[in-house]
Amino acid sequence: MKINRRSKMFLHLEALFLTVAILGGGILLYYVAIENEYRRDVSSQANNTISEQSIAILKKMPETIMVKAYVGKNSSIRQSVKSVVDGYKQHKKNIELHFINPDLVPKEARDNGIKKEGEMIISYGQRSRHITNPRENEITNALIKMHNQERKILAFIGGHGERYINGKANFDWGDYGEYLRQNGYTTQLLDLSTTPFIADNVAVLIIGGPRFEILPGEIKIIQQYVENGGNILICVDPKEINGIDLIAERLGIGIIPGAVQDPNIKALFNFQDKRVGAVVQYPSHPITNSLSLATIFPEMAALEIISKDSFEYFPILKTLNQTWLKPEKKNFDRDKVKKGPFYIGYAIESKVAGKKQRAVIIGDSDFLSNQYVGNGSNMMLGAKVINWLIFDDKRVDIPKSYAKDSNLEMSYWFKILIQIGYKFAIPILFMITGILIWFIRKRR
Repeated sequence: MKINRRSKMFLHLEALFLTVAILGGGILLYYVAIENEYRRDVSSQANNTISEQSIAILKKMPETIMVKAYVGKNSSIRQSVKSVVDGYKQHKKNIELHFINPDLVPKEARDNGIKKEGEMIISYGQRSRHITNPRENEITNALIKMHNQERKILAFIGGHGERYINGKANFDWGDYGEYLRQNGYTTQLLDLSTTPFIADNVAVLIIGGPRFEILPGEIKIIQQYVENGGNILICVDPKEINGIDLIAERLGIGIIPGAVQDPNIKALFNFQDKRVGAVVQYPSHPITNSLSLATIFPEMAALEIISKDSFEYFPILKTLNQTWLKPEKKNFDRDKVKKGPFYIGYAIESKVAGKKQRAVIIGDSDFLSNQYVGNGSNMMLGAKVINWLIFDDKRVDIPKSYAKDSNLEMSYWFKILIQIGYKFAIPILFMITGILIWFIRKRR
């Protein structure tokens, strides 16, 4: 073919049109891929697909699910979070994922109990759940609880200087109350002097460190509530018993006089006040099993079992060995005081008229105050206590599948053969190829 100026121009135009067509096709394919995401799990055990339990609960939740993931802008966790959530979005389109940098909104992160990157708040309607690990097990259990959850009523005793559940002062429980409401609970104040009964729809009765004496008539109402199988959380401070001992006795728990002192607190957490203590290791129990950080207790009352009766006791909070009990009297012999460790928290179970009853007693109320609730595992402990008291501690375990070909096993001689191939065979092959190319070009 004779190439002249005209044919040369046509060849250039043909090349230009071909280039434009390839680029245009590539852009079109990219747009289609972005707008119509397609995923297919080709692993042998479907390791990258959510389980049937997860798919089933998504089908029962028609409204939008909102996921807030607290992750830094350049964090490597971001992609793993997106990958997990995308698995759910394959089966439910109206799932919204928002990444929030906790460094830019520290108050929001603190109010939501966020401790580390990767933690999430999942919301559905007016309900929400805090997820500490972005894994399918955690997410699916949170979705199940939000779907099944009725708004449980938590009644907080008031009228004796207790920690106010909506208060903003350092000693109040306002942040804790807000956390509970965000997680689907209804909180209400109950003054037994004006409303001398506890309603049947109260899921948990909570006494948060009264600073004044609870009246005898009110004590009787609470005692009757306990005897009838009501669930209760009692937080008591060492110097402000104020009638709580009479209620605790009905549960077989005694409050040892004095205040626990923790000499380790300065070295561990730089607190100067020895009345402030910490629990760094937890006995095994559903309340404490997922707690990974220390819990700070500004003042600690030691507890003891005084009568087992029909109750079953589970210690959940234990002080360090070096702690000791400071007596109430001013003059005392330091060498004769009681030595630790002490139990400052018990979970209690019983059956009343065939109905299961649960109670928790903790020897401190300041640990949930606005001043301290953001420390360590304080907020998480308060949340787990309520979950356990309302029997919200059941989980769906999603079995992990393992790929059949996840391990590559080779014989000794096969390994030797691979080493010889990489060290000798491949370099020799490249050398021979190079010589042949040189020889062919030389002949031309």
